[in-house]
Amino acid sequence: MKLLVKMQQLFETTFTVCRVLSCIWVLLGFAQVTSAAEVDLKPGETIGPQNWQKIQGMVGENLLNRIKAGYTIQIKAPKIYRPLKEYVDATEKYSGNVRLGPNGELLNYVAGQPFPKFDPSDPQIGQKLAWNFFYRWLGDDYKTGGAVKGGKIVRAAIEKDGSERRADLVSYFLFPSTRYTLDPKPVIPGYEHIDFMQLRVDSYPRDASGTTTLEIRYKDPQRPDDLYIYIPSIRRIRRATTTQRCQTLAPSEFNLDDINSFNGKVTDFNYKYLGDKKILANISQEHLPFGRKQGDYLPQDEKW
Repeated sequence: MKLLVKMQQLFETTFTVCRVLSCIWVLLGFAQVTSAAEVDLKPGETIGPQNWQKIQGMVGENLLNRIKAGYTIQIKAPKIYRPLKEYVDATEKYSGNVRLGPNGELLNYVAGQPFPKFDPSDPQIGQKLAWNFFYRWLGDDYKTGGAVKGGKIVRAAIEKDGSERRADLVSYFLFPSTRYTLDPKPVIPGYEHIDFMQLRVDSYPRDASGTTTLEIRYKDPQRPDDLYIYIPSIRRIRRATTTQRCQTLAPSEFNLDDINSFNGKVTDFNYKYLGDKKILANISQEHLPFGRKQGDYLPQDEKW
């Protein structure tokens, strides 16, 4: 329990709430925002059953089928979300020395984007892009905004019959060794060997309330993650095995590797670059939480 209390105090004194973006539909290229005109989409245009062909191949099959059946989305002007200046400066300062090791590990990395130069003919480009994604700009420390402005994540698992199971939690991320704006920077003394720490506290349903998970990712690619779980019903901390990362987080099918789109260890996987593709992507949302019908995940009253 002392470990979790100490960690929570550390998070509470250093985290900053991550920014919550407004809900828009934008066109994304591989490394740049593509204008809507390039694919014959105009800001303000509504996509629905009458013209779904315009976005065919740019959205997932499930969403496309919903649009064919009557769901509509509104196209907005694209917006470029740039990383912090300090992150860009760090990229320029340090990226020239970064290399991949024999097992795909990152060598000589300090801060910023490891590999800003994109060369599709590079046989290691897949691995490099994976590292770029892992070390993308996320903020120094943050508390996940989730679905409500208070910072609590509200998740609903929707079953095939339309019934829902709800789970609420708050998640804190701390990045102790790649810090750009929050003191102490660039490294929290004594934590140079750690990539990130995540503290996840469940608050609903009642039987899960108080369950707390602490995950620690180390810079050494050979060192497995540490995972500790505080179970309030027995008032004990249990050290979980690394294989438990693959277990689902109730009530969803997500696991710990799915957090932030991909949260697995980069060196545990192989990567292959397949090519560029323009997609229509929902970057953010205007309303927290967004309105929706019971048993449906698609937002209502959102100008996408």
